[in-house]
Amino acid sequence: MQVWRIYDRNLTPEQAISGWGSFNFGGRWNSEGFYVVYASEHLSLAAFEKLVHLDGDQEALQTTYLQLSIEIPDALISDFPLDQLPEGWDSLVDNAETQSIGNNWLKDEDAPLALRVPSKIIKQEFNLLINPNHDDWDKIDIAEPTDFNYDPSLSE
Repeated sequence: MQVWRIYDRNLTPEQAISGWGSFNFGGRWNSEGFYVVYASEHLSLAAFEKLVHLDGDQEALQTTYLQLSIEIPDALISDFPLDQLPEGWDSLVDNAETQSIGNNWLKDEDAPLALRVPSKIIKQEFNLLINPNHDDWDKIDIAEPTDFNYDPSLSE
């Protein structure tokens, strides 16, 4: 499966896929102190995910970012059962229950390399959590990054 990540061009590709941001700040699916790389099934979803975190910053919308494609073997991906999503998983603030789901997945030595979870932004589409410390990390293929720009009309 091909997945996408959009990141700040001040980062090296290695930093962009290290999980340091999630380790330092946590996220919807992990608490601080856990390395996880967030990616999206579609480039457009990756763009939306980045966009909501720009919080209307007009200057940031005019910045050139980098897009990175990651190829993950399907056998190394597991789907989180949608019927097991906790109530409020899609709340505006990060949820301790969803963080616990991600933390437990990261701690499980038998868990697959990636966990497919629904996007809060577009619930019919999915993001992938990728464990950068997993033994199968070397089985993914990471493409060279290329420029990504938002359409200028977004900042008008």
